[in-house]
Amino acid sequence: MHVVLVATPLKYSAVSRPYEFADGISIRELSSIRWDVSIVKGFISEREREDLANTRYWLCAAKEYEHVFGDVGDELYDATHHAAMWTCPLA
Repeated sequence: MHVVLVATPLKYSAVSRPYEFADGISIRELSSIRWDVSIVKGFISEREREDLANTRYWLCAAKEYEHVFGDVGDELYDATHHAAMWTCPLA
């Protein structure tokens, strides 16, 4: 099985520890982004990259799949967005 993970950064002051919610939603500390293989590297500024590098906690949606191809895992974007709107004080 392969795990597909979608993550969005959280403001530093919004969260103080990792947390597990239901349905594969969690707040996690993630490893730093590998910019050498990132598909968004050319679309964000150096300052944005630094901000992401300094992000401690990320809101994540994860799910296991037997095969990963095409649009597998796309529903995790909606799940992460929904979780951000209802579970985390982002503003």
